[in-house]
This record gives sequence, structure tokens and C-alpha cells, in this order.
Amino acid sequence: MRGTTGLAIALATLIFWLVTVQRGRTTIYYLDSGGGSDAAAGTSEATAWKSLGMLARRSFAPGDIIRLKRGEVWYEEMVLASSGSPESPIVVEDYGDSEKPRPRLVGTAVAALNWEPVPGMTAIYRTVGNGIDAEPGLLLHRDLPRPPIATLFLASAKGVISRGAVALQLENSYCNMQVTAVDGASNRISGITFFRDPQRHWQADDGVEIRQADVHGRETSFTAALATSGLQTDPRGLTRPGDWYWDSAQKAVYLFAESDPASGTRLAVLKTGIRLVNGHDLIIRNLDIHGFGETGVHLNGADSVILDDIGVGAIGFRGHKTAILLENSSNCIVRNCRVESPLVCGIGIYSYDRPSRNNRIIDNHILASGAAAVILNTDSRETASLVTDNTIAANVVEGANSLAYDSGGIYALNIGPGNILSENTIVNGGSRSLRSAGIMIDGGVSPMVIRSNIAENNSLGGIVVSGAGHLIENNRLRRNGVSAWDSAQLVFFPVIDNPSGCTVRDNVMEDGGGGNMVLVLKRSSLPQTPIVFDNNTYGATAPLPFCLSEHEYCDRWVDFSTWKLLTGQDSHSVFEDLRWRPGEKGAITGPLSLLL
Repeated sequence: MRGTTGLAIALATLIFWLVTVQRGRTTIYYLDSGGGSDAAAGTSEATAWKSLGMLARRSFAPGDIIRLKRGEVWYEEMVLASSGSPESPIVVEDYGDSEKPRPRLVGTAVAALNWEPVPGMTAIYRTVGNGIDAEPGLLLHRDLPRPPIATLFLASAKGVISRGAVALQLENSYCNMQVTAVDGASNRISGITFFRDPQRHWQADDGVEIRQADVHGRETSFTAALATSGLQTDPRGLTRPGDWYWDSAQKAVYLFAESDPASGTRLAVLKTGIRLVNGHDLIIRNLDIHGFGETGVHLNGADSVILDDIGVGAIGFRGHKTAILLENSSNCIVRNCRVESPLVCGIGIYSYDRPSRNNRIIDNHILASGAAAVILNTDSRETASLVTDNTIAANVVEGANSLAYDSGGIYALNIGPGNILSENTIVNGGSRSLRSAGIMIDGGVSPMVIRSNIAENNSLGGIVVSGAGHLIENNRLRRNGVSAWDSAQLVFFPVIDNPSGCTVRDNVMEDGGGGNMVLVLKRSSLPQTPIVFDNNTYGATAPLPFCLSEHEYCDRWVDFSTWKLLTGQDSHSVFEDLRWRPGEKGAITGPLSLLL
């Protein structure tokens, strides 16, 4: 025993000595965009480097610290090419006066752009002589990020299209456009779409479905035919201040502006704020990133990287279109970050040929994302097993899907097992014309745990689910869904398979304004294992808030007693009719109001 104890002490002493030596070798590097010099040593505040380019040209050792000065701005990309170790990660952080703003990376142009009026057109300008040779992906008009506008030319339409309608192609490849301008004389519609692949989307042979609200607020649909395949650019489609598009032939941006936009408009000229490829064991914290055309932070093939208290705003339409992206990356943590106004996605976990596993997205705040605030996905069911065992927890999502037609605040597509969504709060997603669930589980998803989330005031539903075997428990769903569609607090829908074998228990669902509780849709031609419902608490003002349908739409809404009879479920659940409660419409009070 004495020999064993002596060996243990000797090993502990050796480890302590090695760690101490390693820590002793730590070097701190400083960057100061205003007062630094790339010819300096970079190892003190007085000899700070100037440009972020120094980081890509140097190799850093485990334990090294890279510090950016507070109050300074870099109009550059940060490319990191070094790795730390589990015991001694490389740290990138701020330094300096705590009263000054955090270090800021900016992807828009420094100098004012040159614009000229387009001859013969009112309020339409185009860039000239700025050296821009590719679509910027992001335009800031009066400091607000704006998406590009595209145009479709129709051969015919079986109805009058209104501004605010949605055009869809569902035949061979799903795509949609939110219509912002209509010219019936030329059968032209213009709007916002994320689907811009000319080889897959907007094919004339597939036709277009137009969906829009009627005078009673219900969604109606009719068909239209495209005159030509593919998206077009047309200055007549720019009808609102800040509307723009990229003309690839002229290498110019076209913009609708009330006056000369030279002083109030900026374009993204850089793609990514921070990029790390195949690195591991880094901590990046206390930085702000703004105005890049593709991604704010992009980890590709990374392992054991922590992003802590990063602010990311106004990320554009190019490439991956995501503010913080973990691509083919594992064991990473994104925590305490604030993401605001990305034109497409907020935080994403994505794989195409290598795993993304054991990542944690926790305690982040994502506001006003154009599409999903948090997304987990691969490209197909065949690659779904690459995204497994990730945790999305304690995030706050506000105003997701401000531009997207059909998605969720937290959205999953083609992912493998072991992923958990817990204790997230998702509110105010979508609009009357744009469908947004609080949480949407789409096709190709292995069983997930959806636990203890709050979803409130999302336009499509609180939790909207396809697939099999999901556990949905202890969630709080309130006032989700709008009258334009068949929607409810909890929705099950078929994609390739019917929703089957899920467990729904210990949830609280309230509507407070005539909305519905549970909607289960299925295809009668496909098998379905019953979904288990029990120990749930329902509170509704709608007299018939439940539906179990053999169709992909609800053919009959029923009361709670009939629901239990039809399904054989919810034997221990409680239903309360809220119609008797006093107060203004939509107010929720009393014992069921557990969300506040």
C-alpha cells in the first residue's frame, strides 16, 4: 500500500509540475485597431498588433491568450488556425476600460458607397464604381438589415394576388416567397424568398400555389403558372424603402430609397466574423460581431470550443445564412450569447459529412430572426445520424420567423437520436401570414425529448411535431395559433410517416382567445402507432378544441369528452372551460395560468 501511495503522490507531483510549466509558458497577445502596429511584438498593451490578420499568420500555443481592446472596431474577419489543449485552452477575449464598448468586428464597408439614380425611375438607385463583384447578402438601410427582393413572372393566376400572400412550389422541391409587391398588369409578383437555387426552385413546369387570407381572415389558395423558370431581378419589384437586389450582370445593387442613400446605407463586404476550421480547445468570449454577409461565427470541424457572451447582429443571406454556426463540430458550448436580427437563422448545428455531437446551446437570447432562431439539421434522412446528443436548453427566443413562411423558433430536420430541447422560452413567432411554431420537429428526426419548454403567442402552434417516439412532457403552451389555419397548442402532422408512438404527458395548455388544444393529422394510407396522452391540463375558450383526423387537415373539431372517447387517451388529464372567466379577450387568470 505504501508503494502504491508513493507512486500516486509522485504522479500527482509530476502532473502538477507539468501543468505549472505549461501555465508558465502562457503568452498574452494584444490587438488595438486604433493604436497598434503589426510590426510590433504584440505581447503587451504598448506593443499591440493592429490587424486581425496577424492571428491567421501566427501559430499560438495551448494556454495563450489573445486580447482585443475595448472601444475598438475591426472591419476584418478573424481567422483562427491554432488549437489549445483540454487543460490549457487558447482564450480570445477583451481587455481595457470596462466602461467602453466591447471589441467589435464589422463586416460592412467603412467608406460611403457611390450611388446613382436609375434613369426613368422614381426612388430607385444603383451602386456605381464601388468595386463590389458579388452579392453582398446584407444591406443595412438606416441601420436596419434588409433582405434582397426577387421577382417571379406569372403566365396566369386563378385569382387576384394580394400583397402579403405567400407563393409556394410543392411539386418537386419545397420553396416559398412572401409577396411584397404585385403588378397585375404584367403578372409580376416580387418578394422575399430563401429558396434561390436556379436548378431546383421556381420551375415553370411545377406551377405555383398562392395562399392568402380572405376577407374573414381564413387562408385560401389558388394556383398560378410561371411564365419562365427561376427568379428574376426587376427594379419595378422594389416598392418600399430598403428594398434591394443584386444585379449580377451589372455588378450593382439596386435600391429603393426616398433620397440619395450614400450616407444611410451600408453593404456587407465580408462573409464571416470569426472562422475556425478544425480547431479544438478554445474559449472565445466578450466580443461583438455585426454586419457580415454569411455567418457571424463559423466553427467547422471544431471540437471543445466555448463561445461565451458573444453578441451577433445583422447577418445576411449568403451561404450558410446563420449568425452562429456549428458545422461538423462536436463537444462545443454556445452560452450567454445574444443574437439579434439575423436575416435567416440565429444559432445552428449542421452536418454534411462529419458528426455534430454533444454540443450545448444554453442560456442564449435570440431576437427577430428571419427564419428559425435555433436549427438542427442535415441535408437528408441518410445523413441524419450525424447530428446526435445535442442539448438546446434555457434559451429565450423572441420574434422568430419574421420573414419565413413555415418553420419554428426551434426547428429540427433530418437529425439523429439523443437530442434534447428543454427549458426554452419561445414567444411571438411568425405573423398572421407567416406560419411559425414555437418548436417544430419536421421530417427525418429520430426520437427527441421536448421537456419543460414555454411557447406562447406563436402563429402556427406551440409545439408542432412529425415523426415517431418523441417524449413531450411538462411543457407550457399558451395562446399559440391564429384563426387563418388549422392550428393548436400542440400539433402532430405527417411528412413521410404518420406521427406515431409519441408520449405527451404533464403538459399545461391554454388558449385564452378561442384557439385550440390538440390537433392530430395523419394519412389514412400509412400505419400509425397511437400517441399516448395523459396527465395533461387543458384550458380553452373554444368549445371544440380537439381534433383527430384521417386527413392532412382537420375534418372535425370535438370537445374533451369526445376526444377521450375517440382516442382512448387522457384518462387522467383535466380540462377547464375558460369561457366563463371575466376580463378582456385573451386574458388568462386562475389556477391554470402557470406560465407567468
